[in-house]
Amino acid sequence: MKTLILAEGDLNPLCSRIHIPYIFSLPKGGTQLHIDFGYDPKILEDRERSKELIIGSLIFYIDTDSERSRLIEEWERFLPLRNLLTVSIDDCQGFRGCAHRHSPKQHLTISQEKASPGFIPGPLTAGQWKATISVHAVVTGKCHYKLHV
Repeated sequence: MKTLILAEGDLNPLCSRIHIPYIFSLPKGGTQLHIDFGYDPKILEDRERSKELIIGSLIFYIDTDSERSRLIEEWERFLPLRNLLTVSIDDCQGFRGCAHRHSPKQHLTISQEKASPGFIPGPLTAGQWKATISVHAVVTGKCHYKLHV
């Protein structure tokens, strides 16, 4: 197997709701595309920080005082808070799929005949492809990711 892209980085809560694109060239003759993607940590272990984030969100998003008060009393039901990063793939023709999974470690494949759930099997056309990491939420102080295609 030939490595087409190996990328990694560190994210913080300010990185939430961004997309990180990685462009790579797929040579002619490929029969399978393998994508290994992972990030760590998955869960915010700091209980006090979790409580601050949950209560802050409830105050911001809940309009009704009585509902907000009730939910603040039950803040622990929203535990654990989790980081969420996902990956999507585009070939030179367009969208080939996405893996919106909650697992922090994923191995995905695309080939002519079959593909991992969420991805579209079909020809592996030579040319410019894109892997996009979507950073839905980072709740920990730091979150490290790694992408290997």
